[in-house]
Amino acid sequence: MPGAGVLEVGATSEATEGWSLELRAVRAPGMDGGHPSTQGIDTDGGTVEVPLYRHEVGLDLLRIELIARRRLSEDWTAWLRVPYDVKERSASVGLVEEATPEQAEQMERSMQIHHPAATLSGFADASLLAARRARGVLADGDTLLLAAGTTVPLGRTEHDPFELGEEGLAHEHVQFGTGTFDPLLEAYYSRPLGGAWELAAYATARLPLYENDKAYFPPLQLSAGGLVSRRLSERLGAHLGVGAFRQEGARWDGILDRDGGFEALELTAGASWSVGASARLTLGLIVPLSERSLVDAAERFERGTAVTLGISVGIGRPDDR
Repeated sequence: MPGAGVLEVGATSEATEGWSLELRAVRAPGMDGGHPSTQGIDTDGGTVEVPLYRHEVGLDLLRIELIARRRLSEDWTAWLRVPYDVKERSASVGLVEEATPEQAEQMERSMQIHHPAATLSGFADASLLAARRARGVLADGDTLLLAAGTTVPLGRTEHDPFELGEEGLAHEHVQFGTGTFDPLLEAYYSRPLGGAWELAAYATARLPLYENDKAYFPPLQLSAGGLVSRRLSERLGAHLGVGAFRQEGARWDGILDRDGGFEALELTAGASWSVGASARLTLGLIVPLSERSLVDAAERFERGTAVTLGISVGIGRPDDR
C-alpha cells in the first residue's frame, strides 16, 4: 500500500540484535469513491437500463501488521510481515438524472450486488524476505540494506467481479490477496549528514509473474522515496520526507481491470521515541500530494491522510553480534 516503504526505513537502518518484533497500525479514514451507472436490477433479478446515477462509495481502512525480524549472522537478517485489514464500506445511490420510484429501487438493487455497506476483514498477503546489510558503501558511516523475498498468499481472492456484475450477480471488488507468490525486491540506504541529521532513501518492487487459479494476474507495484531525520534528544527523533507509489492495472483472464492502476505522490512526517534500551514508539502521517489514474477507472477512491502508530521491541543481547 502507499506509504509502506517509508515505514521500514527507521527499522532497517538499525542492526537487529537477535529478534525484533514490531506491531504497526495504519489508519486511513474517509476515502471517497464511486462511479456512474445506467444498470438496474428488476424484481426478477434481471438487468435493466435506468437513468444515469452514481454508486457513491466510502471506505475506511485499518491495517494492523506484525513484523518479525531475526538476525541470522553479522550481515544477514530474515523478515516476516503479516498484515490484517479491516475495511469499513459505506454505499448509497446518487441520482444524476430524474428517476421514478421503481427505477430508484432498481438502482438500489444494482448497488447492493456491487458494493453494499459492509465491514470486510481478513489477512492480507504476508511477505518473507532475506536482507543483507553493507556498511561504508558510498561514505564512512553509511548503510545499504538489500532485501529479496516473496509474498505469501494468505489473503482471500475473489472471482472476476466484472464478469459477475454483467450477469447481474452479487460480487466483491475488494481483494485481500492475490493468490500468488510474488517476488519482492527492496533497498534501503541511510547516511549521516553531520551532527544530529541523517539522510535516508528507499525503493521497493512487487513483481508478479503469473495469474492465480481465478485467472487474476496481480498488478506490478513500485515505490521510492527519501527523507531527512533529526535526533532531537537522546530518545526523541523526527523525520520529514516524500514518497512516490505506482501500481499498474491488474488483469482478469487477460483483460485489464478498469478499476486499477494509479500513481501517487505523498508527504511523510513522523516522530520516534526510544523507550528503554530496546523498545521504540513511532507516530507518523502520510499526506497525499497528488494521485492519477493510469486507466479509465470505473471506481477510484480519493485517499485521505493516513495515521501510523507502531511499537517495536528488540529481543537479544549486544554480545549476540
